[in-house]
Amino acid sequence: MSLVINGTSPRTVTAPASDETNSFIGKTLGHFRIVSLLGQGGMGAVYQAIDESLERYVAVKVIRLGGNDPAHYG
Repeated sequence: MSLVINGTSPRTVTAPASDETNSFIGKTLGHFRIVSLLGQGGMGAVYQAIDESLERYVAVKVIRLGGNDPAHYG
C-alpha cells in the first residue's frame, strides 16, 4: 500500500490484507490512526486519520495496486 500525504512522495507501510476498504477504519498505519472513509474512486480511497506524532487530523490516500476490484488494495 502507498501513502501519499500533502503531496509528498509515496511511502510504503504494512496494512491489513482485506477485500473491503472499510477494514482500514480503526487500524494504525505507521503513525496514522484511520478514523473514517472520506471517499473512494477508481484510483483508491481517501481516509480521515489522526497523525499521532503531530496530534492532528490528516487525509491519507490509499492507492490501489491495480484494477477496480477492492481486493487489489495493498
